[in-house]
Amino acid sequence: MSAHADTVLATLGYKSENAATSTRRLAFALVAVAAAGAAYLAWALWPASGASVSGPTLHAAPPPQRPPAVRPSAPAPAPVVTARSMPAVAPAQTAVHAAAAPSLPTVASDRERTARARPVVLAPQSPSGDDFKLALYYQRAGQFDQALVHYKAVLQRDELDLEAHNNLGLLYKDKGLLDEAVGEFRRALSIAPRYARAHNNLGVTLLELGRLDAAAAELRAALAIDPRNVDAMVNLALTQKAAGQAMDAKGSLIRALDADPHGAAAHYNLGLLYEETGEAARAIEHYRAFLQYAGPEHASRAPDVRARIATLESGGRQRSERIP
Repeated sequence: MSAHADTVLATLGYKSENAATSTRRLAFALVAVAAAGAAYLAWALWPASGASVSGPTLHAAPPPQRPPAVRPSAPAPAPVVTARSMPAVAPAQTAVHAAAAPSLPTVASDRERTARARPVVLAPQSPSGDDFKLALYYQRAGQFDQALVHYKAVLQRDELDLEAHNNLGLLYKDKGLLDEAVGEFRRALSIAPRYARAHNNLGVTLLELGRLDAAAAELRAALAIDPRNVDAMVNLALTQKAAGQAMDAKGSLIRALDADPHGAAAHYNLGLLYEETGEAARAIEHYRAFLQYAGPEHASRAPDVRARIATLESGGRQRSERIP
């Protein structure tokens, strides 16, 4: 034992000393070897011991998740379109817009020169009725102020209303406000240049103002748009007669009767022309035709026409007059 210990110590580099010292040194060496072996064994068995390992903590990745299903977005609701109320359109037959009938006698009052046929006046169903209908009612009833208020109400809502401008022009004309009438007819024509009624009514108003060339131009414009416009033909004849163009006037009246053989105004004015030129038989023929075809609008002229016929049949002659 002692010899072996010496050998081990000699191997570890210790020099041989006395026995006690050698024994202590040997014990120390054995303890050191045992500690080293224990340390090695602990190191070898470390992973299997389940001890925690220092260092960054590892987290298991969460299981992959399916992306949420993408539902197609519902189409945006279509915008709600509120229907715009359309302006009320008066029936064509309710508008006055008749040609201002050619006036009757050559020398006559303003009322006679602007007289025209008026349909039967029917009261509106209620005071709160449509402004256009109310204006038309008051116009036919001869109530200027009330008609004016309602026509202006119509035009305040729709300044492009042709019939309102035309009828307002006739309203002014009946009142003797000829410049205002011209303005309304021109406004109608600025909106619709081919509005034949406005051309005709403007021509008649210009005739009353003595602007014969301008009147003839408007009446020819009406005939270019509507070649069978009998009112425009008769009014053109009156304009030609006022300008001293009697033959042209006679031709215009004959064309008017070709278009409408029952035209009372054309028969009356042609009778006047024949009476003025001494053609009594032809004058009587047309005067009688006037009496046959004249409506209530010309009833006031009937006594004068009968008197003319009697005078011509007796060989006399009356002062010539004209009918619009």
